[in-house]
Amino acid sequence: MNRFFLWCALTVILHSHLIPLYSDAGYLASISSGPSPVTSYDKHPCIEMTAEEVVIIIFKQFDLNFDEPTETYSAEIYTSFLFTNTGEQERILMAIPVEVITPFVSYLYGYEENDSLLSNPRVYVNGQEVEVSLIFGSIIQDNLTVEELEFIEKYLDPLFDQMPLPGQPLYFRNFQIIQRGVEDISMELLSPNIALACWEVEFEEKEQKLVEYRQNYEMTADYGMKAFRLSYPLFTGATWSGSIGRGKISVILDDDISPQELVYFLGVGLPEPREIERGTLDLTDYLSLLENPEISTISRLNGRYFNYGVEWEFKDLQPLPSDFSYRNYYPDIGDIGAVYYMEYLENPDQELKDLRLPWQKSKLYFGLGDFPLKTFWVVNPCGVNVYSEPDDQSGNIISSGSPLSHVVAEEIQGRWIKADISDYVNDVELKGWVPIYYYNQDGLLELNLMLLLDSYYE
Repeated sequence: MNRFFLWCALTVILHSHLIPLYSDAGYLASISSGPSPVTSYDKHPCIEMTAEEVVIIIFKQFDLNFDEPTETYSAEIYTSFLFTNTGEQERILMAIPVEVITPFVSYLYGYEENDSLLSNPRVYVNGQEVEVSLIFGSIIQDNLTVEELEFIEKYLDPLFDQMPLPGQPLYFRNFQIIQRGVEDISMELLSPNIALACWEVEFEEKEQKLVEYRQNYEMTADYGMKAFRLSYPLFTGATWSGSIGRGKISVILDDDISPQELVYFLGVGLPEPREIERGTLDLTDYLSLLENPEISTISRLNGRYFNYGVEWEFKDLQPLPSDFSYRNYYPDIGDIGAVYYMEYLENPDQELKDLRLPWQKSKLYFGLGDFPLKTFWVVNPCGVNVYSEPDDQSGNIISSGSPLSHVVAEEIQGRWIKADISDYVNDVELKGWVPIYYYNQDGLLELNLMLLLDSYYE
């Protein structure tokens, strides 16, 4: 099996010229991200994410719930965030997602009862474990009737007195009433899009607080149980005041996993990562920022040895904002490719803003298992140049492929693939070398092509 590391974003599902191919049934085993403020507005005005340190440890195990023992992958996610309040005293709610609905799974399984505290994730504020409870979010229709507003206030137990701005989620506590249903009230109005783990943090004026969580993470797999996904978005950093001051994310493999099982890793909107063999986790720079580093739960990982890992470091990162849609966590789930392709054909002169955003959102994306790096999709909204050789000098350009062209790799050299390209927009077949990604003027990765992950497209 060829091993290739894509330092890029991965999204959208491949679409054939006539028939959409479905990458997955849409079930997401786990989702995770940095914490967001739960507010009635989209960005906190005065609390900054000064620094973050994230360690993701990937494990392999045998699952006996199949006809024969099957290798699966999981992860433990350790996060630490240093927040700074630049304003007055404030008590806020923070949250991370635990489940979202998809086109194929439009129900939040396992969260009907909202009368107990969550144990995954476990959250710590200044070293002390805090209670974590469930809340729900839903993008509701504008121009609600008086009856609908009264129903929301009476039954859903919304977190805030005021209704959200257009496009912003309504947060509420009561999920059980939705399952019983109410006459004359639209289920579209009531159904939550996302379940979130929520906790409270109190800031004094100008105070810094250390917020950490640990999460057990089950990876989403294809039906063949050969390709496993892990997604860790950074776009939640856009919900805090200013940019993310500084950060480092380390992803390491447990000793039972060989580097060859990490078929690719990707970082969208991030600088070039470092691959490390036979190294140790070095968290000293981050811990030196803390007034009392000994209270940090992540400090116990400092100096941990590993055989193989990948690290991203960044400063003053300003990720694109995002909503809680499943496509921003796992954008290659379901029939997204077909939807985007048909939308593009109907509006070929549009700027593709809505089409390209899922694969431009800052995130880490990993693929583990046993599957080929074969089929790609052009996601650069300007299309992609096709070259006579793997060298991006302008004299080597022989043609170009339109957005959403289908690309099948024959050979891979670094960030280049030699490929057959089906440009459905212009109805032409092309051959040549295509760069999978490039770094923009800020040194952050942007994507030309995305990979179709699933193992049954071999």
